[in-house]
Amino acid sequence: MHFWIRAAMLLAAGAAGWALAKRNSGRKTPEDPQVVYLEDKDAVIDSEKAPGEPREASARVKACYRRMDPLTLNAGNEAVFTLEDGEEIKLNFTGEGGLHLREGEQGLLTWQGMRLIRFEKENGDVIGGMFYVPAGEEEDDA
Repeated sequence: MHFWIRAAMLLAAGAAGWALAKRNSGRKTPEDPQVVYLEDKDAVIDSEKAPGEPREASARVKACYRRMDPLTLNAGNEAVFTLEDGEEIKLNFTGEGGLHLREGEQGLLTWQGMRLIRFEKENGDVIGGMFYVPAGEEEDDA
């Protein structure tokens, strides 16, 4: 009986190998690849507003929420800003800066993709991803 089971398994393995070989032999590589030439205007790789470039605009804080990163257990923030043109953007950042953002505050916003780089309030306070600098604080170099 074991002989027939082994023979059936060998026959099934052979059939599977034959089917794979037949399927792969049907693929052909193109012998004359087609070349397409683009004009300069059509060959743009990066757009003018690439997400990797920092952007800057006057903005108003619409809302700011404190969150906790479940992986690192560090405080995180999610802020919604309204730009001058009416566009709303949602930015994420870590640190204590979110404690100092209040709804309705105006300032100059700098961001990259969905990450806050810096928000400078009209009163001079500066909030970054990992820092908060109140207005009027001076550095002593002495």
